[in-house]
Amino acid sequence: MLHNTPIDSRKANNSIFGIRLDSMPMQALLNRVEELVKGKERGYITFCNVHMLMEAEKSTYFKTVLKNSTFNLTDGMPLVKILQFKGNKNASRTAGPDTMPLLLELSEKNNWSIALYGGSEKTLSNLKNWVKDKYPSLKIACAISPPFRKLSNQEEKDYIQKINESGTQLLFVGLGCPKQEIWMSKHVEQISALMFGVGGAFSMVTGEIARAPVFMQKLSLEWLYRFSKEPSRLFYRYVWLNFKFLTLLIWRSIR
Repeated sequence: MLHNTPIDSRKANNSIFGIRLDSMPMQALLNRVEELVKGKERGYITFCNVHMLMEAEKSTYFKTVLKNSTFNLTDGMPLVKILQFKGNKNASRTAGPDTMPLLLELSEKNNWSIALYGGSEKTLSNLKNWVKDKYPSLKIACAISPPFRKLSNQEEKDYIQKINESGTQLLFVGLGCPKQEIWMSKHVEQISALMFGVGGAFSMVTGEIARAPVFMQKLSLEWLYRFSKEPSRLFYRYVWLNFKFLTLLIWRSIR
């Protein structure tokens, strides 16, 4: 397993609930990705938010998944604000939909192949067309839309074989949290690529799912925009989970 995290990210002011968070400038991240790919390193990178930390609170196994990652990037302004409050003044948000296009650009520049795993057939078709339009010389080595159910061992084996035989360097996984992080952790020793759990980025970069206006993103209100679009589905994640997170944070700070 790869553990190439920056030394500073292991300090107490870069962790929340015992989970290491790796907040770094975007260019520093791209430089590290380039080093890892050129070194033919395996590993997986998560985009961590409140939802993910609360999943780790419920599951010791999932907490281990996050602890074993290559990087846990800070995707979620509450986490960024907490790290800044704890003394990490340079902490900043690194969101999957913002990072994925930059990684595609980097892949095109270095003549790397990419692979896509997750999403519906329609979403993958839209994404492939978008990639071909934006990055015409970038090779999509393979794109897999797995069925929305538990896969058999043979299906898992066949998909992994297809990914490896494609010769991809970067694998983007869009299965949603915590499924994608568990999947990457489970297969990290079998897949010869650097993996990124990008969640809903497959649909967001193509415009299939609209992102918040830029001014709302800058004001850390992207969550409010998404909640206004799907209040029933996102109530648990954006209201209830955030309330539990803040309550737990305050309680542990007092204790």
